[in-house]
Amino acid sequence: MGIFSTTEKSEYKTTKLKEEGCVVTLQVEVPAAKVQDATHNVVVRLQAQARVPGFRAGKAPLEAIQRQYASAIRERVVEQLLQASVPEALKTHKLSPVA
Repeated sequence: MGIFSTTEKSEYKTTKLKEEGCVVTLQVEVPAAKVQDATHNVVVRLQAQARVPGFRAGKAPLEAIQRQYASAIRERVVEQLLQASVPEALKTHKLSPVA
């Protein structure tokens, strides 16, 4: 697997939970395949920069990267998925951000 997504264009399931004035709460469900692709891409990119004891820089196995940098990987994956899903959710519900 490389840095490219294996899925063409996966659909996010979005649900409008509540609307109070100009505040709308949305629920976005991301397909598991999309999460796996994003996680793999983040790990591969991190592998190139990571320093793991016992390995040369950029040469550590993916499993070692995942163990040592689990919280950083999770944060980056969530950020990537948010950046991809929020605009689509806004478009689906015909919403435009106020600020």
